[in-house]
Amino acid sequence: MKASLPFLSCLALLLCQQLSANQIPPVQKQITGPTITLADLNLLPKPAPHIANSKVVFAESPSVHEPRAIVFDEAAKFLLKNGFEASSLGWQPGQVLVINRQARTIDRAELLDHLLFAMLDHNPTLSGDLRLEFLRDPGDIRIPDEGFELSLPQPPSNGIRSRFIIPIAISVAGKSVFSGSVALHASLNQKIWVSARRINRGEALQEEDFYLVERDLLTISGTPFTQDDLMAGLESKATLMKDRPLLKRYTGRIPVVDRGDLVDAVLKRGAMSITMKVQTLDKGAPGDTIRVLNPKSKKRLKGIVNDDSTIKIL
Repeated sequence: MKASLPFLSCLALLLCQQLSANQIPPVQKQITGPTITLADLNLLPKPAPHIANSKVVFAESPSVHEPRAIVFDEAAKFLLKNGFEASSLGWQPGQVLVINRQARTIDRAELLDHLLFAMLDHNPTLSGDLRLEFLRDPGDIRIPDEGFELSLPQPPSNGIRSRFIIPIAISVAGKSVFSGSVALHASLNQKIWVSARRINRGEALQEEDFYLVERDLLTISGTPFTQDDLMAGLESKATLMKDRPLLKRYTGRIPVVDRGDLVDAVLKRGAMSITMKVQTLDKGAPGDTIRVLNPKSKKRLKGIVNDDSTIKIL
């Protein structure tokens, strides 16, 4: 004899109610650190100290986006292996423990600070006050609520520019928790020398003809003279208009010998040393290699300028 449809419906409803009554609500826990420990598996409100302080590792911590569900059988097996009955830590058959990794969002200012330190680490000789700003909002970066490290997998191949995009990686306890890229605006401020008047080509450089002003070096095409650079012994190789930065490519050392000067030349070959008079064919500053002529033999030679009266023949 077949059961009627109303009877089956009532039976199904009673079974559902019975299952619901027997179901144990899952326990939620938030943890920090790279591992789930035995202490994290405790469900008692006041555990014994040796349980509450246990660092025995059960498993790796979950990511901030994927909670870890631990069922009774899994927990009971682990606890028994370490000398505990599951019931002694508050577990019941059918119990589920959901572990969440405590997370936070990285503050924009904090992210910029870490980016700045990373950029300086990759550019240890950088001189000036480096400042960074986001060109675009990097969005919320959620990481475990623990100490983190930011690294640059691929530093800027062309160095720091006013605007650039750079990949970043964030790790916690040595494990990657975020990778992406950020768009940045950079400035590198430093005091540089600027001309106080027109400087003509060939003029010796003197500090009284310049003044210091703070500028963003990344907006200047070329390498300017900063307050740490010395002008002594240098001249301008180009005409420099008033209020223009003094760039290194427009400067050179002041020659100490001119074309046609007669100077002493020293020729050394092993233990032998010969001194002769030669005529210079080029201008030259100390350290420059110039051409010279032996007036007697009419032979052309090359030498390095030592000072205004001596040259070392090569």
